Amino acid sequence: MHLRPFGAVSISVGVVLALGGSLSVFVSPVHAADTTQIGWTTVPAETVSGQNFILNSVAAPTMGAVWVAGYHWEVVGGAIEFRTLAEHFNGKRFVIVPTPDRETAPAVDFLDGISGTSTSDVWAVGSSNAPGAPDQTLVEHWDGATWSIVTSPDPGNADNILQGVAALGPTDVWAVGAAQTTATFYQRPMAIHWNGATWAAMSLPEPTGCTGHSYLTAVSAITHGDVWATGWCGSGGTTPQQGYVEHWNGHHWALFGSYGSLPANSQLYGISATGPNDVWAVGHTQAAGSSQIVALTVHWNGVSWTRVAVNPPDDLGDLHGIVARGSQPSWSVGSGSSPQPPFAGPLSVRFYGGAWRDVKVPLPFGSLAGLTVDSGGLLWAAGTHLDRLGDDVPTVLVRPLG
Repeated sequence: MHLRPFGAVSISVGVVLALGGSLSVFVSPVHAADTTQIGWTTVPAETVSGQNFILNSVAAPTMGAVWVAGYHWEVVGGAIEFRTLAEHFNGKRFVIVPTPDRETAPAVDFLDGISGTSTSDVWAVGSSNAPGAPDQTLVEHWDGATWSIVTSPDPGNADNILQGVAALGPTDVWAVGAAQTTATFYQRPMAIHWNGATWAAMSLPEPTGCTGHSYLTAVSAITHGDVWATGWCGSGGTTPQQGYVEHWNGHHWALFGSYGSLPANSQLYGISATGPNDVWAVGHTQAAGSSQIVALTVHWNGVSWTRVAVNPPDDLGDLHGIVARGSQPSWSVGSGSSPQPPFAGPLSVRFYGGAWRDVKVPLPFGSLAGLTVDSGGLLWAAGTHLDRLGDDVPTVLVRPLG
């Protein structure tokens, strides 16, 4: 499938069911000078009465084979239970595909990241928690027929969590998060790797000056020797939080940005790389003494990091998902301002021509957390919005990349 290139007439997108249940797209001219005027299209996602749904991530391993992951929660016997959630696009809508939970009664199981390379090789990661026990890493795999839990390491003897995953192939998958020991109390950045047979924890450095909790929140893999991860750490007291970036060169992890090279008082939640000289990381920052968070995007050109401002009013927000596309438009999503504070409103911005510009999201309240692009040039975003009853409803959006 080919979409019109940027600079040609704008296009609108619709999702329809094609033969075999695959994705089909129709395009039509729109008389607009800027493709940011093309709106997002909402794709239906399955829900269950009495449950709330949170989507944290989206992946498109192949054309039309789109997955979203997160968790759903409900009150059972007076207690809140959290259970893993994965939904798959059937060509028309997203439908729930059963995922196992490690913990039951009460269940505390979450999926935070998803990535795959084929219709029979998809990974989802998160954490689970048994009553009175620390968090454990949770890794699940889709083999084309079922989801199953795969044994994963817990380097810390206290809490261990995974938040991001990036798959390069059946024998090369990275997941990142944080591990905590009872001796140090504070969480430390964690990366684990799948070699086709087992998951193993890998050694990686900590940012200088980070004496408090430290997390890796997202990972982007280009090749076996070019993998990027981002996150943030704190030092307590009056020392501001600090976003940082780490890089795997095929042999070891090294720090590639922290205090002094990235904005202070920042948290980074998303990263996307197209090559060693083109990496974007996104999150938020705060001015000293201010409680207002400001959307943050930083770019690595192979030599140094540069902050690239987000145009008002969307600078007042928090970015979580990022898709870097080199010479093509790049995109980021998150949460921004709302017509009815304190509720957040979903946010999407597009980078082209040297600036980040707003692209309206057709939902008043909610947030977007995951973002990906499929091989056909469609951009997919996943998150959650509030319905009229105040319940959390799964949100999936699609539009052309350009």
